[in-house]
Amino acid sequence: MKTNTIKLFFIALLSVSVLSGCLKDNDDINNIPRATLTMVNAYTPSPYIMHMADNNNLQSAYNPLHYNTYGVPPTFLYTGNRKIKTISAENKTLIDTVYTFKDSSYYTSFVYGTAEKPKQIIAEDKEVENLGSKSALRFFHLANNTGKVNVYINSKETPIYSNRAIEGVLTGENLAHATFVAQNSGKTNIIVTDESNNTLVERSVDLASGRYYSIILAGDKNSTERPLYLGVVAQY
Repeated sequence: MKTNTIKLFFIALLSVSVLSGCLKDNDDINNIPRATLTMVNAYTPSPYIMHMADNNNLQSAYNPLHYNTYGVPPTFLYTGNRKIKTISAENKTLIDTVYTFKDSSYYTSFVYGTAEKPKQIIAEDKEVENLGSKSALRFFHLANNTGKVNVYINSKETPIYSNRAIEGVLTGENLAHATFVAQNSGKTNIIVTDESNNTLVERSVDLASGRYYSIILAGDKNSTERPLYLGVVAQY
């Protein structure tokens, strides 16, 4: 009888251990409310960054998020108020903030800025109605030492975004920056110019029908190691 009791105790203990191990962020468990987070690294001062959600690592030093890359596949998070911490390759806490994540919602985190002032925006990703065969685009200015910019498609005639300063908090008028807008799909040349309409950087990309993209201006205008870069984050 005593032997059976001990066996049952260890079976129960093992079950609790397995269950607690399963209920960590980034596990795809269908019956638990969760949000989806894509993480983009445009932070120039460090070769890579790592994120934590509360006490759970979303990346580690063995598999960090390198500069000018983004997390694929996205990460699943528990919903509610979550403490999101970003750590540099030098193990320095860059950002420590609390963000509220809603069930069955999609978000993208962008980390950028300087060593003196690291920044992060977290955009809620919302579907474009009746996207059809078009592609959905949005643009974020994340580059250092770069003034306001304009964004064109294929030719410098009419900008799709104009006078965009480096991103601040996504509130008020800036909240519209997180909105995806339908554009023609197919081979597209994206051009970014300065305030005098001089081309800063351009890139050709094949936009897939029905796909969502975040276009980012990253890097530093004054840097040879991290020059201006036009990133295309293929999301959904």
